[in-house]
Formats: sequence, C-alpha cells, structure tokens
Amino acid sequence: MKRISKIIGVITVMFYLTSSSSFAADFSCTNSVDISDLSVEQLEETYGNCLLSELSWVDDLGIDETWITFLGLALTELGYWKNDLSAVAKESIGAYQREKGYVETGELTIKEMYELIETMEKMNTPDVYLPLGGDGEKPAIYGSTEKGYVSFEGTWKIEGENIAYPYNFSRYECFKQSCRAVEINLKVSGSTVNMYSPNIVDYDVLEWNEYDFIIKKSAETDDGCRKNQIHVNVELKEVFQITKQMKTCKLLGEEGNLSSPRISRLVGSWDAGMELNKKSLNDSHKLMSSKVQVFLKEFYARYE
Repeated sequence: MKRISKIIGVITVMFYLTSSSSFAADFSCTNSVDISDLSVEQLEETYGNCLLSELSWVDDLGIDETWITFLGLALTELGYWKNDLSAVAKESIGAYQREKGYVETGELTIKEMYELIETMEKMNTPDVYLPLGGDGEKPAIYGSTEKGYVSFEGTWKIEGENIAYPYNFSRYECFKQSCRAVEINLKVSGSTVNMYSPNIVDYDVLEWNEYDFIIKKSAETDDGCRKNQIHVNVELKEVFQITKQMKTCKLLGEEGNLSSPRISRLVGSWDAGMELNKKSLNDSHKLMSSKVQVFLKEFYARYE
C-alpha cells in the first residue's frame, strides 16, 4: 500500500496537468485544441472514452511507458495481477477493464484513468488515532459531584444516525456553576486529514445532584437554532446529549435539519477511533478485485 501512495502523487499531477493543456478537439481524440477553459467534468464528458495512446499531448507531458507501468503496478496491488511481469501494465489494465465491464483493450481511457485515481485515493485513506479517553462504550469521567468538580471526555456518536464528523474528541470541565468544553472535529478525505480549529464552548449548569448533573450551552455560545442538554451520570459513567431544533430555524450545510430530537452518546474515544479505522479498511477492501475480496473474507473468517 505504501507504493500506491507514491503512485497517486505521480498520477494526480499528470491528470490535472491535462486539464489545462492542448489536445483533442471537435470531439476527435487525435486533433489538437486549447482546452484550458474546460473543467475536469467537461473533460471527462467530452474525451472520457479516448485512449491515452490516441492523445497528441501524452508525449509532451511525459506520460510514457514508465508512467503507464506505474498504473499497471497500482492495479496489480489492487489485485488485478498477472504472472507475466513484462506485460504487467497491459495485462493488469485488461483485467481491471474486464471486471468493471469496460471494453478490454489493455489501454486506459481518460474516464478509466480518472476512476482509477479516485479508487487509489480511497485506498490510501489513513488511520486516525483519537486520544485515549474512556474505555469501550464508556467515556472517561473524573472527580465527583460531591466535591463540586467533574471532568469527562470521549467521542460523540449519534444513536441510529451518521454523524457529520465521526472522528471527534471533546473534553469537559465542570463545576457546580458552569462548564467549559474543548471540542475537536477531524475530516478524512481521500489521503488527507483536516483538523478544524478547536471549539471552546461554555455551558450553564441546570441541575447538580448527588450522582448526576445536567448542563446546557450558555447564552454566549448558543446559536439560537438548536437547544442542547447534556446529561452526565457520574456513578454509571454515562453521558448523553439531547438536541432539539427550534421550529422557526432552518439550517443549511452538512448538519441538516432535525425533524425530531436527536440523542447522542459520549463513548470511549480510542475504541471509537479504532472502530472507524476498521470500517475504513473494510471499505477499501471492497475497492479491490473480486478475487482478492474473496481471499480476504476467507482469511479474516479463519482468524476471527
């Protein structure tokens, strides 16, 4: 898999160079024209079925047999291998085309190349290791309500739904009068991991009892659109959040709108991160050849 990450860099650079170069015009793969104003989508729509060998710009951009061999090796690592290493590129590309239902030519088209780049980027998704907060389904909780101080930390999961930022970590420090939280969200896209700036959020304490307490966002940090209450049971080590959306408020973007109250649970962050990494690995296996998928399924079944 390490070799794939190097190949991705070479292929990506070459591909995006093509979107600002001159080749194929008048819906012909062999003529030349300035396509610098074409988007990647327009490029794929117009010239997607052109073989790389038909394009006049290939030699000018340095896309030679060595580069094609890189593609073949990448496909080999995805499971489209052949015994004849001297023909690895042509044979691997052909095996890939055959399984995908494309015309088996042993040469990639623009569309197939673009699809292959996306596949390899998904294959190269990195593991993300969240801080060690809590254990399994239980978050970490320190202190006691009796002494007037409790801190807790972990990863939020939404009951029965997907969360916008599954890789997340929050830490809360609470006294009888108020709480302050540091919330961190990570976004994994292809081979990159983006960490958004930590949010500092203040909470008011609504109730402080012998074994549990309830907090809500303070007026300064409340967006006025959603109302959140976090319930913390120190004795049972359980933390859940109820989120309600005001009827007069409509949200745009990734979070969307809530038709009913949403319940989230705070769980151990390390195990939550490892569970997400395992899912990412399983998703990458689905991108490999059918033969490799069968092999991996039998292999893991043997050792589970």
